[in-house]
Amino acid sequence: MAKKIILGKKYVDDLHGYEGIAYAHIMYLTGCDRVILQKLVKDEVKEQVFDITQLTLVKEKAEPKHKKVITPSKKKTGGPNSIIPEKSIG
Repeated sequence: MAKKIILGKKYVDDLHGYEGIAYAHIMYLTGCDRVILQKLVKDEVKEQVFDITQLTLVKEKAEPKHKKVITPSKKKTGGPNSIIPEKSIG
């Protein structure tokens, strides 16, 4: 059974170090499976064909579920500190 390739994911060729996005998976009747990897080089798309057994999936860094950064408000919200009376020095 052939290795499973996920189109749109990044792979690296173990022999040559070529890294790119899996663009197409070609299956021949003879059992030879090839994958086309694409990458952007100087604003030009380059394609290279590799045997499926030479490719390894590149692990991507996990992105946080929430990208929004919450910053504390500088505006007074009227919370519990707003009702504390000032101490009088006497």
